Amino acid sequence: MKIKIRYYIVLAIIIQFIFSCSQIKYHYYKPRYIYDGIETASLNDVNIDTIKINLLITKILNNDYRKIHSLLIIKNGKLVCEEYFNGYNAEMCHPLYSAGKSLVSTLIGIAIDRGFIKNSDQTLRDLFPEHKSINKIHTENSDIKLNHILTMTTGLDCGDSDDFENNCSGRLLKEEDPIKYIMQLSMNHKPGEHFYYNDGTPKILQYILRHTTKMRYDHFEYKYLYTPLDISAYRLSPGLTPREMAKIGMLYLNKGKWRGEQVLSEKWVEETSKKHIKTKYGHYGYLWWISSFKYPDQEIETFYAAGNGGQFIFVFPDLDMVVVFTGGNVNEREYTIQPSEMLDEYIIPAIL
Repeated sequence: MKIKIRYYIVLAIIIQFIFSCSQIKYHYYKPRYIYDGIETASLNDVNIDTIKINLLITKILNNDYRKIHSLLIIKNGKLVCEEYFNGYNAEMCHPLYSAGKSLVSTLIGIAIDRGFIKNSDQTLRDLFPEHKSINKIHTENSDIKLNHILTMTTGLDCGDSDDFENNCSGRLLKEEDPIKYIMQLSMNHKPGEHFYYNDGTPKILQYILRHTTKMRYDHFEYKYLYTPLDISAYRLSPGLTPREMAKIGMLYLNKGKWRGEQVLSEKWVEETSKKHIKTKYGHYGYLWWISSFKYPDQEIETFYAAGNGGQFIFVFPDLDMVVVFTGGNVNEREYTIQPSEMLDEYIIPAIL
């Protein structure tokens, strides 16, 4: 009996040793400065607990968190952690999916700042006074405001992105004239009262931008957002690099400023990150999500851009921090909470 017990103890030790040897070891290095406008520093420089960050990245490397492509942490204006996984690197663009909605909101804000659009209270009738579909018959649809579109509270019978029987959002994405299309829809609710997440919403806003600025959407984006942030318009694949995503987060963290230049008004940043409507997933601003992380002695608020597969730009004003994630868990919702778990269990505690 004693021999058997000793045998199992020895076997357990051997298995534990083999497992520990098979674990990928992580060694932290300060991010490189590459003259892209983002300063770098070490975790120690900004008083972040290196043990917790090392443990987190070791878990990512060993697939305890699956299909993570990148993790960037910007603290006190400095990039202090930049890691890539599963074959990805700093030069590779990543599709944003729905995180791109937050960029559309940014461009609407810039259009208002520069006088192309009067304000977010303008209705479709105000924005398209000459549109045949709006002038044909006065309906509640024409009284939908820009801020209703930005908060996904139009009240239109356009379903939710989870409502596969009502494929309104899919049709919106294909419509050449989304205004004509939504003017034909019935109203389920009064605008501003009910939240329905709709992937077609950016198509309406892009159409509004083209109409009001008399510019192609991508030209407006490049001139007024990408150029000031030193983001190249020329790329082999769609999306942004994680560092470019970090610049968007830093722009909002710095109240619309990038390297001293007011690219986006502070007023728009405040309006965007305000809790406009409560949803089953948290609060919603102007195409940015708003949430918080609760700890025994404090609550840390954040607003963030979120996209399918694990694309996130988290902004933490009270911590002077931006955190970027990219990932490959497309259409795998059970894994979309991974970034929140990593923030909750490792990154935020490493700072507090």
